Amino acid sequence: MHPVQVKELAPANPLLLGYIETYKWISATEPLIVRTIPNGRLDAWISLKGRFLWQQNAIGDFQILPESGFFPLTRLGNRAKTEKNFSCISIKIFPHALTLPVMADQQLNQPIGLPEIFDTKACDILKQQLNSTSDPLEHRNYLDQFFARELFRKGVPDQWMRDVITALERGAAAQMTMMEIAEQNHVTIKTLERRFKKVFGISPKLFADLIRLQETAKNIRQDKQNSLTHGDLAEALGFGYYDQSHFVKACKKITGLTPKQLFTRLPGQVTDFLVE
Repeated sequence: MHPVQVKELAPANPLLLGYIETYKWISATEPLIVRTIPNGRLDAWISLKGRFLWQQNAIGDFQILPESGFFPLTRLGNRAKTEKNFSCISIKIFPHALTLPVMADQQLNQPIGLPEIFDTKACDILKQQLNSTSDPLEHRNYLDQFFARELFRKGVPDQWMRDVITALERGAAAQMTMMEIAEQNHVTIKTLERRFKKVFGISPKLFADLIRLQETAKNIRQDKQNSLTHGDLAEALGFGYYDQSHFVKACKKITGLTPKQLFTRLPGQVTDFLVE
């Protein structure tokens, strides 16, 4: 049995499907150190049992995190350590959520607690609800109710930035240049880079690179069913990489690992973190 157990459910509320990709129940009986794989998503967590510690880079100290909160957009070097018999809910959030007024101007270059963004009383009620049951389906109902209320309580999203994100996601598969993305959204490339980095903390090109890698990794994971072997990547590609060599170079640049090394260390069908 793998040391990490993962159960995954998509939101049931249609309103959330464009903002929340999935809820993941992650549990481990033994202490673990895991490393995030850059994936172009915003990560939130809610601890159910045990403590969660976070290290921003390879030389920093591990810091104890609050019971719930948001990570910044994942990038190479973020590591987490858990205690024995740990469990949490990991929430994978599409970057579109950062265009909502409630998330605007949040400096997500460090983990930040949910009560620092959302209503404190609502966060307390959610905690009580999650602690009242161990059923993931009931958990999902409570999470859907919470996010449907809290994400949209301050108005409508920034439509221009939503259009940019959509263009970058589509352009990642088509290998569109940043100049083409900028022209499509009626700004100069400098304006595109400045406005995007202000909201997301990374450049639009890096974001497109992360999306391309993550979608390709998911495609390979589903196609190979944990039986990845050297030399069999080509048939599972197709999200904007020219060939297998192109994918191998991009994977090493973003994760520091070859595809074979990466997929060997990913638990189950997961593509957004590995066990060290």
